[in-house]
Amino acid sequence: MDKPPLGLWIQAASAALFGYNGVSLLLPQALAGVLAVELIYHLVRRHLAPTAGLVATLVLALQIAPTVWALIPVWYGGDVGLPLAKPDAIQES
Repeated sequence: MDKPPLGLWIQAASAALFGYNGVSLLLPQALAGVLAVELIYHLVRRHLAPTAGLVATLVLALQIAPTVWALIPVWYGGDVGLPLAKPDAIQES
């Protein structure tokens, strides 16, 4: 298995609750991103200072790469992570 099953299970539960569509499959990932930003804020604020927590939160929240990588399967209609991770997995037609 190339991916941990927990992420797929969470997506399956979301699809069972909200129906099988693009929004229900991306909802758990979006919630995880929001929770990650909040977690970073609280951890950095506790160990350093409230201002450092705010800066760390802004750095994490304003990064464009995670957003783009999260949307690539939606744009192209499939999972493109494996061919990008392993160029030898791409077969010529």
